[in-house]
Amino acid sequence: MNARKKKNAPHPTSRELQFARTSKSRPCKTIAGSAITLFCIAFTLSGCAQDTIDINPIQQNAPEHEKYDDRPWANVVRENVAEGLVDYDHLSTHRQPLDEYLSIIAAVGPSSTPDQFESDEAKACYYANAYNACVLAAVLVEGIPETMHTAATTGLEEHYRFTVDRRKVTLAELRALAIASAADMRILFALCDAAIGSPPLQDQPLRPVGLRDTLRTLAKRALDKESIVAIDHENQRLMVCVALANHRAAFLENHRQLIGQPAPTMLNVLLRFAGRVQRQRLNTAVGYQEATIPFDCRLNKQSAGDPDDTKGSNAS
Repeated sequence: MNARKKKNAPHPTSRELQFARTSKSRPCKTIAGSAITLFCIAFTLSGCAQDTIDINPIQQNAPEHEKYDDRPWANVVRENVAEGLVDYDHLSTHRQPLDEYLSIIAAVGPSSTPDQFESDEAKACYYANAYNACVLAAVLVEGIPETMHTAATTGLEEHYRFTVDRRKVTLAELRALAIASAADMRILFALCDAAIGSPPLQDQPLRPVGLRDTLRTLAKRALDKESIVAIDHENQRLMVCVALANHRAAFLENHRQLIGQPAPTMLNVLLRFAGRVQRQRLNTAVGYQEATIPFDCRLNKQSAGDPDDTKGSNAS
């Protein structure tokens, strides 16, 4: 019997989006929507009014979850992800598995139910899967826009807060927790922020058994994509995607600790992650200046971009 009792408050209907008000927010209003309750709190940041959206999964008459189960998430990615791209239109009309998974990760997690996540691998997979699921939820809340990376959102990873492991977190926090738990920067290749120019979403959940092998495979496949790593011989530049560039210092430190190399470069990191053919290509960029690939921020929907660009991105 669940010891946690809910207060006698009216249960929100599955068709409500409720926007709560703070002292600096716009007036409270309720509009029709899906099975997600939103609390939108406006605040002032750097002199400009911004909205931070809290996304809470609430399923009417659903029991409170006490055990972690990633099968609903497996259904989501199996039915809606192909070659790293997402069929958001299908997901928007078949979202029950996503809502169920969001309800699960809202109720259980490494902090609230630590006995279910005893290994670092289990924690890393939990946070990575939660990150990816929350990104999809944010896309649906925004009505499947052309991009989730606009000036209006002041950063996807800070613009939304989700109930995960019984507390409010941003995508940035989930990313940090995944990295800390994995102690392996290759976990970044398992995190998808809904952009064509980022590591692709996989068509299966990340799971603890064989995690290191999975991350090795994801890294190799990602580095084969020119949207992730490219070599500009004409200008002698080694170019990496924004996700790698933003975490350059962490990648170098992780490499230094694992290999013992005193002053590694990004090329050293990439050579360790890459497959044989890509290593041969990377060796032609020795001494090249590091640069960042222009970010392709288009939504990673199946109708966007050339599907051939994302082939081979799914983990086995």
